[in-house]
Amino acid sequence: MVVLHSSVSQLLTGVVVFLSVSSLINGHGILFDPPGRNFMSEYGFDVPKNVDASGLNCGGQQAQHYDEVNQGRCGECGDEWKLNRPRPNDEGGLYGTGIIGQTYTEGSIVRVTIEITANHLGYFEFRLCPKTIGRGIGDAGMSGSLST
Repeated sequence: MVVLHSSVSQLLTGVVVFLSVSSLINGHGILFDPPGRNFMSEYGFDVPKNVDASGLNCGGQQAQHYDEVNQGRCGECGDEWKLNRPRPNDEGGLYGTGIIGQTYTEGSIVRVTIEITANHLGYFEFRLCPKTIGRGIGDAGMSGSLST
């Protein structure tokens, strides 16, 4: 559960960015609520269907950790690092259509629902990051406030 405080409310414009962070992990899970852009088609949003919605795992263990370009890095939205930008799940990518799945009011409690479809001992981190409509968050956005 994440509570929005006034100090971070200006940073959030209807988007909660999440990372599925892994270290030699190849996990699978889906952000149901708020709906992640990789799963929004299942809620009737007019976006392309992602047939691998539970597979945002940085390209998998081999690609993430043993590729000389990726070098352990992961795209901000779970795609393989070395893919051309915008990556499929980045804003402007195939699934990043600019449609906002959920908005919140300052001070509200944000309930988050994740389904872990294959538990490989990974974890999720939630960060509130600066967001400007029409611009991706980029690497700098990933340093946003870690929510617990």
